[in-house]
Amino acid sequence: MLASSTSSSGSKLNGLESVRTKDTGTLHYAVYFTSDQTECIVHEHYRNSEALLEHMANLGDAMQAIFETRTASGEILGTPSPALRKALEGTVVKIFTPYQVM
Repeated sequence: MLASSTSSSGSKLNGLESVRTKDTGTLHYAVYFTSDQTECIVHEHYRNSEALLEHMANLGDAMQAIFETRTASGEILGTPSPALRKALEGTVVKIFTPYQVM
């Protein structure tokens, strides 16, 4: 399960600390900022849908604050479980399911 999000803001969220100390199924987590630090992309890769649900629960209020105070979007690349699909209902996250994979 691959996830990424884009945000416009002048401040940084230290999601990496949460990933290091709480997540059990995060395979890759990287934050990239533009040179003026007004936009960022978070590139994440999870073992499965349950691992992404765990990550979402671990960030909890911080993620809600991000989406309430900043322009943000997200994409899921993969085949999310029914539970993950339900958790993403009403969010700005787009789901892209596999078409061709090598």
